[in-house]
Amino acid sequence: MNTMKRCILSYVALLAVAVANAIWLVATHQMEIAPLAIRLLPLVLLGTVFWMPRTRGFIWLAFVSIIYGVQSALMIEADGQWPWSVVEILAALALLITSVNQAQRLKSKQNVANEHA
Repeated sequence: MNTMKRCILSYVALLAVAVANAIWLVATHQMEIAPLAIRLLPLVLLGTVFWMPRTRGFIWLAFVSIIYGVQSALMIEADGQWPWSVVEILAALALLITSVNQAQRLKSKQNVANEHA
């Protein structure tokens, strides 16, 4: 499996876990939907990087995955939240690794193209 497919897979995994976690929080803790929708917004907006692959887009995706991982680590002590947090941290870590790999791959392709130009 190439790096782009791994990155897409880890992106979808993190997005699915984040959406499922948001639904669970709304259902069990009577949380408002607006803050949870705002929490998902950066990840959804960065989905465009797969249609317009640029190195800096994947770097931003890596940065956002760090934010999701840290946020999940901070939420781990809430009632019943630890399983969701652990899965979300693992999904964010997978996205971090795959997006950095994809950024490196695009950068090396760009360097090779510049050498031949």
